[in-house]
Amino acid sequence: MGAADAPAFQLTGPIATIVLDTRPALNWTALAGSPTYIVTLQDQSTGETISSPPLQRTEWAPEQALARGRTYAWQVAASAGGNEVVAPRPPDPPVRFMIADEATAGRLGRLPSSPLVRGVLYADAGLLDDAEREFKKVGADGQGADRVDAFLEQIRQARAAPRLTR
Repeated sequence: MGAADAPAFQLTGPIATIVLDTRPALNWTALAGSPTYIVTLQDQSTGETISSPPLQRTEWAPEQALARGRTYAWQVAASAGGNEVVAPRPPDPPVRFMIADEATAGRLGRLPSSPLVRGVLYADAGLLDDAEREFKKVGADGQGADRVDAFLEQIRQARAAPRLTR
């Protein structure tokens, strides 16, 4: 799947998290050389695969809503200068995320205005990207900042041992 010495790029999100949006934006870093990207997304329950059209940008969202409560694996293939590079690069494990189920999406539909409380609720539900974003807001405004580092460390640990098994 590409030359061993080809320049690398990487997926940036969502990775090992749960997301609320049924059409999440998938993001990755750029590859030098005016590449074309194709995203492949696979439902881990059904095996159904969706692919993007050739893209020039480093973000893509599926046109159709993904199923709630399902786990998806995704990768990006980049072609530039006659070389193809895939992220994640085999034999690295697949990158996965889950779409929040209906109950979780409903419960998190209306949250308090406190970013600290929202961060805790998101983290508890497995929405690690959202929790991290909320905790960083807390750190920026200074309220509860002493707890932010501990919460962010817990998120890093949760990402290191993902449990997206539904």
